[in-house]
Amino acid sequence: MRLFTSYTEARSEIERDLAKSPTVGSTRVQARVGLNQEAHEAMNYAYTLTYNAGIPTHLELGAMARKFGVVEDNDEAQNQWVTWILTEFHARTTWLPDMTTEIIHPELKEHLEGATPAYTYTDRLAGMLDTLIGTVQRTPDTRRAFWPMFTREDAVRAPRPTRIPCTLGYQLLIREVVAGKGPHLLHMTYLQRSCDFQKFWLSDLWLAHMLQRQIYENLISGPYKTQFYDLKMGALSHIILSLHSFIEGEIY
Repeated sequence: MRLFTSYTEARSEIERDLAKSPTVGSTRVQARVGLNQEAHEAMNYAYTLTYNAGIPTHLELGAMARKFGVVEDNDEAQNQWVTWILTEFHARTTWLPDMTTEIIHPELKEHLEGATPAYTYTDRLAGMLDTLIGTVQRTPDTRRAFWPMFTREDAVRAPRPTRIPCTLGYQLLIREVVAGKGPHLLHMTYLQRSCDFQKFWLSDLWLAHMLQRQIYENLISGPYKTQFYDLKMGALSHIILSLHSFIEGEIY
């Protein structure tokens, strides 16, 4: 597994790996079917952001999105994307019934599923923070602190022209740097079914990283702060079953 110490390093190296990956044909993007577009694809791609990798502020992240071509190169597009990602993070940490953040996303708003999407992250993640925090509080060295996103119903709906989650789930592990000597690190593994590198990798990574930090801050400042007095932010590992980058202008 590759190790990166910053978002910029990760982006540069992953882009290089994708450029060397096989070219495949893609007939579906999101809920759109019948497309005949080519993409570089890395299967079962895995990397880790090390424990000392900082999390960009939303303003720094917006500048990255503009620089990396996630959004158009203008202030309006950048500000719209930043507004979306802040709203999305709030929706992932607070249950907001009827919240559809896709309506302000520059890309997703173009192919919504009517007034009621098949799923929302605010619904799928409702209760996640309390459950994972409670699990590691009871048994800090547990291997059971996992929150699933993908469901059986998603698998059944997969053949239809509908949206299903790209995220599979999140795993937490608390481990000592040196056994018996501390400090403890809160590690997260983010499992993902599919990721469009150009459009969604940056936001997918940041949102997972922010969830990790949200859990960390709850543990060190909540009623369990005495128990987790030496806890530090750990690594974020990202495993993507299909990481792909579409080749603009090339149709097979």
